[in-house]
Amino acid sequence: DEDDKNYASVGDDSSDILSRLDVPVPAFSIKGEPIGGEAIMRIIADPDTTLTSSLHIGLITLLPGTKMRPRESKGVEVYYILQGTGTLWSDGNDDYCMSNGDVVVVNPWSVRYMSRSEEH
Repeated sequence: DEDDKNYASVGDDSSDILSRLDVPVPAFSIKGEPIGGEAIMRIIADPDTTLTSSLHIGLITLLPGTKMRPRESKGVEVYYILQGTGTLWSDGNDDYCMSNGDVVVVNPWSVRYMSRSEEH
């Protein structure tokens, strides 16, 4: 049915789900993939799923007491902390302690990684 393609269901992990415009999709219903260490990445938007040629938006999940493997990115990355506390390490910069609501911008080509604090 033509109308059915405009609706996304919770738990639908098809890669084209986000190519449908103006349809709310619960971010945690998107299937995640391991990205190194103990981090899970959910792709919110990228050139394969939306009408963009360069924008990449992902949701990274780190469980308490875990970290992601050091990595390098070709572009600027913006980290917005939704929940919890942790530390971001980036080449040539001080360590950043982060918590709910914090935003950190990391320049391209710098190696970075994050860890999440134990929550009690």
